[in-house]
Amino acid sequence: MTSSEDEGLTLANLTPDILFKIIIMERYSSINNMRLISPQWNDRIDEHFTSRKTLPVIPWFYWRIQSDGNSNLSMSVSKQFRGYFGANKWEFRALKKRFNSHFLSVDVDKRKITEHLSRIFSRSSQIERLELQMDNIDEQINPLRETMNGLDIESLVFTGMKTFSEKTG
Repeated sequence: MTSSEDEGLTLANLTPDILFKIIIMERYSSINNMRLISPQWNDRIDEHFTSRKTLPVIPWFYWRIQSDGNSNLSMSVSKQFRGYFGANKWEFRALKKRFNSHFLSVDVDKRKITEHLSRIFSRSSQIERLELQMDNIDEQINPLRETMNGLDIESLVFTGMKTFSEKTG
């Protein structure tokens, strides 16, 4: 290649299929850095990630409301996606491996639950198993509604529920 040909080949003008191969190679670890490549690339990556089909799957997600009203969130994800889901500081639990994933857990103040759920759910294409353990779903239905935004749930399990209004159902 001559130097003039080399000047024409940049990340900014690569075709989308090549750019998506770069995404896969990076395994979602540095998406924000990839946004800096060019304005066109930023548009392409936004378009790529607005289609949920391309996002990672969460095999298992568990939300438990504790007696003090705060929440405990647990999930299983591949190690490579811990940072992507914002779970690097979550406690790693060495439980029996299910779903070939890592089990992570964090306690969340009730005032920040929507923020946590939104970050996780917006970055996933699907949750294979969503488990909710709470006395009354009516109090938590709004954070769920606000954060799900078309997220595909394969299996939904309620435990410990004592009340469930007709309006919520």
